[in-house]
Amino acid sequence: MNHLISNKMRGILVLVISLNFCYSASSQEIKGEIIGSVSGVFSTLDYSLNGASLRNGKGGQVGVHYGYHLSENYSLQLGLEFQSVSSSSRYEVIRGSYNATDSEGEDFEFRYRGTNFQEQQKAQFVSIPLVVQYETSGVSRFYIAVGGKVALPIDTYYETDIKTLNTSGFYRQYNVELFDPEFAGFGTYRNINVNNQDLELKTAFSATLELGIKQMLSSNNSIYIGLFFDYGINDLYDGEEIEDLVNYSNDIPSEFTYNTVLGTSNASEVKLNAYGVKLKYSLGI
Repeated sequence: MNHLISNKMRGILVLVISLNFCYSASSQEIKGEIIGSVSGVFSTLDYSLNGASLRNGKGGQVGVHYGYHLSENYSLQLGLEFQSVSSSSRYEVIRGSYNATDSEGEDFEFRYRGTNFQEQQKAQFVSIPLVVQYETSGVSRFYIAVGGKVALPIDTYYETDIKTLNTSGFYRQYNVELFDPEFAGFGTYRNINVNNQDLELKTAFSATLELGIKQMLSSNNSIYIGLFFDYGINDLYDGEEIEDLVNYSNDIPSEFTYNTVLGTSNASEVKLNAYGVKLKYSLGI
């Protein structure tokens, strides 16, 4: 009888120890979390432009992040994001003139005047954000994250639209200005649309701020709903500085090329800025 009681006591002791171990393991503090994110709505190449109207474009970001918990309330988060941005500018009238040489080797002054000139810049970046996050305790938590971001351009281009372009050539040696023929690059050209022109941009560096609510769904997963702000630090334009938006070529005089407004002296401080709403889902590990 004593032998049976002893065996039962040992069994109960083993069960209690096992349950206590399982409880301790399940209640261990989560050391990290994998986070998926989506954000928008405004993501733009922001710059100053004299003599034209500038409109910030819409864009967005999707990403995956890893957060390492430094303590109950602080974590360090490193991520990888894909970011799409756009912006556009519009001149009512553009005009200019410069010295050129025609297909027959004659020097002249090329003159142009365009109406309703519009340019749209578009770019995609791969971004690496690094932030420190503070969050309160409880089921519904306030959080704030601050840090920086490096964004590498992977696809950047601009598109040009001009309603009407008038060109002429002034030959000073003959004291005559030619307004035709069109095959020589002189005349009136309408409804010009040029797509996918290369735009040279540098790596972007930004300061980032995010704040909102972290709602715990269980002990190891949660959702974030917040606002974010990315402020560009450096000038991104990496192309040559030019003064004229329309290029004359004596190889094919009737086909012009069009420079980006970002390369003119009217534009300055091209920066990558973004703000809007960010939604995230996290899984504790």
